[in-house]
Amino acid sequence: CHIHHNGGQNFKTRNEKCVFSYNYVHSPGNYQLDFVRARLEDQDAILVGNLIVTDNHPTNPTQMVVFGEDRHGGSLELYNNTFINFHPHNCCFVHMWFPEGVQVLGTTLKADNNIFYHNASFGEQVFVRSEKPVPISGRNNWFVRETQGGTGQLKGTLFGDDPGLVDLEGGDYRPAENGALVDAGVDSETGRPEYHYVHPVGKAERKTAGSAVDIGAFEYGAEWRR
Repeated sequence: CHIHHNGGQNFKTRNEKCVFSYNYVHSPGNYQLDFVRARLEDQDAILVGNLIVTDNHPTNPTQMVVFGEDRHGGSLELYNNTFINFHPHNCCFVHMWFPEGVQVLGTTLKADNNIFYHNASFGEQVFVRSEKPVPISGRNNWFVRETQGGTGQLKGTLFGDDPGLVDLEGGDYRPAENGALVDAGVDSETGRPEYHYVHPVGKAERKTAGSAVDIGAFEYGAEWRR
């Protein structure tokens, strides 16, 4: 799906187990993805191969994914997603929201092969903001240099100023030839992407072109239409 320019959150769910895959989510009124107030014993969410872009965020700091309140436990897993924030404010990619007095048991976060881009000149960039300690794991993600908030718990992390996409400003978010993202991912049995999003509302088979999967929602040379 292409989900964009809604008045509040672009996507909101209260499902106990949610798999959200191969979508283009763009410019919400509040924040992009909402997984809160579930009031369930456990709530798990898996995001695979999504392109998540914002350029009009009114809040400070920008929150792209919110996961937390009223949850007894549950996991948020991110595999091969591309997060792009163009709004000139502080940026928090994932907010694990636990208000005072909420008992949190088994909440976890895992991230493999994702791009988290925010222009460092716009303000601070934070991977995870949380009111309570949350175990974080994952491998081979790309972040803007000096991104804080849980990145130290990840392995194989790449930092830089430009992720190396075909046309970052023009909206082509595929990996550029010979860029840092190409062949830089790791295999993940749980979240290995089988497809990639094709604009406006489609998907195509994702084929690993090189020796390893590329970081982000697209492989080098993937089909893309605007």
